[in-house]
Amino acid sequence: GRLFRELLMETLVVSGLGAVLGVVLAVQGTRLVASLDLQIPMLSNATVDGYALTIAVVAAVAVGVVFGLAPALRGARLQLNEALKEGARGASSGRRTQRLRSALVVSQVAIACLLLVASTLTARSMLHLLDTDLGYEAEGAVAMRIDPAVRFDSDEERLGFYGTVLDRVRGASGVSAVGLSDILPMAFNRRWDARPMSDPDIRVFPYVRIVSDGYLNARGLTLVAGRDFAPDDVTGTESVAIVNETLAEQLWGDRSPLGQMLRTSGYEPQVVGVVRPTRQLSVDQDPGPELFLAMRQVRDHSAVHLILRGDRPTADLVDLARREIGAIDPSIPLDRVVSIDAIVGASMAPRRFVTTLLTLFAAFAVVLAALGIYAVVSYSVTRRRHEIGIHLALGATRGRVQRGFTRETLTLTGLGLPVGLVVAAMGGRILESSLVVITPLDPPTYVAVAVILVVVSLAAAWAPARAASRTSPLEIMMGGESA
Repeated sequence: GRLFRELLMETLVVSGLGAVLGVVLAVQGTRLVASLDLQIPMLSNATVDGYALTIAVVAAVAVGVVFGLAPALRGARLQLNEALKEGARGASSGRRTQRLRSALVVSQVAIACLLLVASTLTARSMLHLLDTDLGYEAEGAVAMRIDPAVRFDSDEERLGFYGTVLDRVRGASGVSAVGLSDILPMAFNRRWDARPMSDPDIRVFPYVRIVSDGYLNARGLTLVAGRDFAPDDVTGTESVAIVNETLAEQLWGDRSPLGQMLRTSGYEPQVVGVVRPTRQLSVDQDPGPELFLAMRQVRDHSAVHLILRGDRPTADLVDLARREIGAIDPSIPLDRVVSIDAIVGASMAPRRFVTTLLTLFAAFAVVLAALGIYAVVSYSVTRRRHEIGIHLALGATRGRVQRGFTRETLTLTGLGLPVGLVVAAMGGRILESSLVVITPLDPPTYVAVAVILVVVSLAAAWAPARAASRTSPLEIMMGGESA
């Protein structure tokens, strides 16, 4: 009983020290993730709280008890004769312990392989997203919200204010394009019913934007046919609209959309322009049908977003807009300043967050696998020092000794890798919906992960294998005699 308590306490101490180190890493890792610009709400306030610490303490005690109970019982029940016989067998001793250690290392390699595959797949998918063609130029544009409702009551007054803002800001030095929109991309979307006047049976639900003249250039959209909205597209003139190529194809097929009439939510505009499709919801979702209506012809809208583009830094463009709008009416608030790049980045924030976490977990798993391999090979070298000395004394070369431990390392890695790769292939379907371009069974990813783990395994085993090859037979023999 005394031996049992001592052995179990030793295991609990080791587990507790591991938990302390784990908590330190968790605190630092949480701070690291919280400091990253991942654009996840409330992530910057994430901390390791008492609840997380309680879980860590409970986990440490449970691991110490569960994994320390069996060895403690076996050690406490060990018979003296058996122990002396086992010690006399030298290299043959501790085979059961060695097999258990090897099994744990194989499991660590398999888990590291699984996490490495998942993190590599998501990382490669993220790289493809970063190269995705949005359909517009996001860089260099900044948006800010204007709410004239605090100053003007009627639509006529608000539209007049918008026109003045466009004229003043457009004429400012360093501004290349300016426009207004009631909705920002990837921030909020609405869909209206749209039907072609020539065939009312066709019904499409496009994303609808109410925008001013100059909006297309300010957003970086590409006009492929027709014209942009003009300042004289106002109430009382013929209602006009701009569609993207997706909506044009869905409503009129191969026919030219220019000059066509459509009906949508009480409006019957004529199509005067066609633009390239853009990604409205997020970077990873295909472009849908889109309809633009002229802001000077549409009523019942209050707050809008002023979008600027120029050869100045975005901060200078914001200051310029504040000065110009303040000169018109200082009581008009201008807030919610955001770059279009930031909006695009926010749409990818959940994917970036998952990729970051998987990468961190995979890195920890690889480190644990490397430590496990180092421990197993070092233990094997220690237990077989006498055997190694005899082999060297009988003429075995140091390279042969080192290659023997290298083969042992490759064997462990070779057992864990297939298991990890098979599990990763089977579980890849979970990630399939979140992958872009990359498939869950992407061959380059699996090959790269296998190479990485083999290299890490060999690196972890290099030091103990090298130490084994440098063993001195004379020191071994003298050490045995003195013992």
